[in-house]
Amino acid sequence: MTEPFVTDNGVLRRLPGGYAADAIKLLPDPAACEKDRVSVEADGGPDLGRVLLTFKRMTARSGKHRHRFWACIRADQLHNDAPF
Repeated sequence: MTEPFVTDNGVLRRLPGGYAADAIKLLPDPAACEKDRVSVEADGGPDLGRVLLTFKRMTARSGKHRHRFWACIRADQLHNDAPF
């Protein structure tokens, strides 16, 4: 059964992609991890400050092969120290 489409993703659309990519390096190997969702606190850049990123374990299939990877699904601003 598939999940309903979630439109509320916090400040994810304002987060530069490089910061989410750096946060993925802090996560466990998706093939070995038993959890489907993992959260990590990371730097969100000069505009957002610290953010809590939530990742979902995804699976891509091609024939007999399966590849698991993390996809960022939500970002929440923790501290609003950045000037606007």
